[in-house]
Amino acid sequence: MYKYINGLLAGLGHRAALVFPACIVIGLVFPPVAGALQNWLYPAFVIPLMISIARLEWSGQWLMLKRWRLMVLLSVWTLVASPILVWLVIQPLAVSEDLSIALVLAAAAPPLTACGAIALLLRIDGNLAVVGTLLTLLLCPITLPPVALLLLGIELDIALGEFMFRLAAIVGLAFGGAFLLKRWRGQAHIDHHADLFDGIAVLFIGLFIIGIMDGITDLLLRDPWQVLMALGAATVLVFGLNFLSSLLFWTLQRRTALAVGLVSGQVNLGLIYIALYDQLSLETLAVFAIGQIPLYLLPAIAQPIARRLL
Repeated sequence: MYKYINGLLAGLGHRAALVFPACIVIGLVFPPVAGALQNWLYPAFVIPLMISIARLEWSGQWLMLKRWRLMVLLSVWTLVASPILVWLVIQPLAVSEDLSIALVLAAAAPPLTACGAIALLLRIDGNLAVVGTLLTLLLCPITLPPVALLLLGIELDIALGEFMFRLAAIVGLAFGGAFLLKRWRGQAHIDHHADLFDGIAVLFIGLFIIGIMDGITDLLLRDPWQVLMALGAATVLVFGLNFLSSLLFWTLQRRTALAVGLVSGQVNLGLIYIALYDQLSLETLAVFAIGQIPLYLLPAIAQPIARRLL
């Protein structure tokens, strides 16, 4: 039985590209299942985040400290400049308030922890992707709430301190759990059983994806245009930040520029959802839910482009 479960989880880890889209479909087709998973969203997000951090080899990334200026610039661009730019772009456009809030918050979010693995797949600067992801993830509880308050004003009915605490709790639990897991099992054990840990992470991410589809089916039936707008806006944001960031850093090595674009475009929509799900309208949350689609499409589309450029 134990070997069967291990094999099943390992298989999930290898089939993430199929599991995640399937979970989106399950969440949309079976709304009661999505609703039932709402109470499990917090652990379903924190556990895979913890595993992703634990899977990263921290000690091998200290060499990036020699490029500290680049890391500071990357952090400022990803966490501060990008949301300001997005806010400036949407001001003259006829964008609804719900959509504006979602786009600014998404642009201010740190990248997905999977950026390091994706960077290796694309054969671009993996060290920069890993360190940039960890650094921005640690900094986001400090930067994201003030940026949101500055750009969105009183549109978010939550105190600045509470917003920072929510983000810090999520990030802190993930890093703390990863540290304890490394101390308990050791990096060698984690690496040796990478398929198992990846499978557990994929399982919980799948549950999270199903859960955040709660209410989206009703919105789709009631106002399909709203859902299409959410999908279109999220796609433009993900691919737009990826392209623009790569272009701005193109004077560096191509592998470095493409890694910056990856880190900037793979925004962690789930982090914003779990931190503010009780503060945002369904129309705003729809961007974070449906926005999962372009996040999973980006690596597949970027791979042949990266090969050609490199």
